[in-house]
Amino acid sequence: MSTDVYITAIEVSQTPPKFEHITKVKFLNPTGTTGTCTTATMVEHLKTHNNVSVGGPNGPAKVRVVQPRGGGAPYLRTTSDGTTADNLLALPYIR
Repeated sequence: MSTDVYITAIEVSQTPPKFEHITKVKFLNPTGTTGTCTTATMVEHLKTHNNVSVGGPNGPAKVRVVQPRGGGAPYLRTTSDGTTADNLLALPYIR
């Protein structure tokens, strides 16, 4: 079984969204349970665990934390997976 936490949906503060507009994420744990949390909580998780991914056309893309230059709240973004798709922004919205 994978040890990755998979982000499966997002909530955004405005549309069209940018990465920094993601306010909440829905995720699937390795145990098969799901949950939701704020972006700030997921940022804290990623500070100690590098195990968050998003499904993409070329397989899972790792999620990383971006700290904006000049301050501002850190936000989530995926590492490049060889496509031009925005893996996080392509996810469905939390219902």
